[in-house]
Amino acid sequence: MSSTVNFHSWKRLAQHIGKSRYIDFLVKSTPAICLAFIVYIILNDVFW
Repeated sequence: MSSTVNFHSWKRLAQHIGKSRYIDFLVKSTPAICLAFIVYIILNDVFW
């Protein structure tokens, strides 16, 4: 019974962390996405 309550509070905490982590992930991955897009354009120009 206590494990269910513990799991519920952990799940709520994980959701709260997940929202801030999602934003943090977007901020950190933006340069990587831009770099991948630039590489894609360069490769597209080379192969086509």
